[in-house]
Amino acid sequence: MQKLALIALATILVGGLASGQMTIYVDAAATPGGNGTVGSPFALIQDGIDAAIDGDTVQVAPGTYLESLDFLGKRIAVVGTGADITTIDGSTLSAPVVTMDNGEGAGTFLKGFTITGGTGVNPNPSAPGASSAAGGIYISRGGIPTTPLTLDPVSICNCRISGNNAGSGGGILLVGWTADLVVSNCEISGNSATFAGTPGNGGGIEAAGIYLRVERTSISGNSAALGGGIHCQGQGILEIVDCEISSNVAFHPSPAWAANGGGLAGVAGKLTLSRTRISSNMAEGAYGGLGLFVSGSGAVIDRFFMEECEIVGNIAEFLAAGAVTAQGRITSSTISANISSSTGVAGATGFVFSPLTAATLSIDNSIIRGNTIGDLAVFPSAS
Repeated sequence: MQKLALIALATILVGGLASGQMTIYVDAAATPGGNGTVGSPFALIQDGIDAAIDGDTVQVAPGTYLESLDFLGKRIAVVGTGADITTIDGSTLSAPVVTMDNGEGAGTFLKGFTITGGTGVNPNPSAPGASSAAGGIYISRGGIPTTPLTLDPVSICNCRISGNNAGSGGGILLVGWTADLVVSNCEISGNSATFAGTPGNGGGIEAAGIYLRVERTSISGNSAALGGGIHCQGQGILEIVDCEISSNVAFHPSPAWAANGGGLAGVAGKLTLSRTRISSNMAEGAYGGLGLFVSGSGAVIDRFFMEECEIVGNIAEFLAAGAVTAQGRITSSTISANISSSTGVAGATGFVFSPLTAATLSIDNSIIRGNTIGDLAVFPSAS
């Protein structure tokens, strides 16, 4: 019941905008010096954000905006006219395109933009030359999570996040003990996690917050060393529903086996995959499609759940071209036509069960077949 309530909350937050007190207008074609009204709009989106207060809507006309945005802790809606005709381009700046790192949460919306050209921020200013983080969108919130968990998520919807690069979190970086995010109806494509020629984590998304839900979203053509599409770490909750995760790449120049999780990789406290297709991803090391494990205490079989998913046509050079996990339940899913060039148990191509102590895996009403080398294996052998 608690989980259903959390999901319902996330859906409500994505479905509607904040009940604004006023609408502030922005138009790239406007003469600088406007006041944000319909007849005299601001020329920059950041000017609209600066003028807004909690509950306001910043309405952005079609155009290309060469700037990077900081929401300044405000719970406002910044709304473009559509990702095809409204672009925020940060390519002239050394920063994430959008930053939300000052307590933004429920009531904070980003909708209807293409986000491109971001190059990230140095997370350690005292160490010049350190790897950058968060190419496209940077969301950070500290504090201590509540028990039971209370969600307060930022919402990103109807956006295209493409052509960004940073050392971690090429498209989106979510970080912090209370940071939570709902991504809906988006395209996350062509982003990379690379710094000074060395690939990092999370080409599309790097999730190190308390809660991430991605729904009705395409994640494709992204690259990183760990998690070409998505990389997660920590004990947060990850929910992926009605998504397509395809043609992402995990690569590393040396050693190649360090490149894992073409589609998804990492560790989470709880993972749910539902009605999602993971296909045509590639890893130079292991886990072509999916390599996700759960952490923390409790009944682990209740903390990894995959239903009505397809993991097909993924490639890995070493281990588990299709998927690998250590525990949980898989139901009504298909794992097939995955390809590995390795041999033996380590090269079992379809699904590899890599058990923790006393771990349990349940598979029912599912198809695992047609994978090269092997369809199902335990590695290393269970004791």
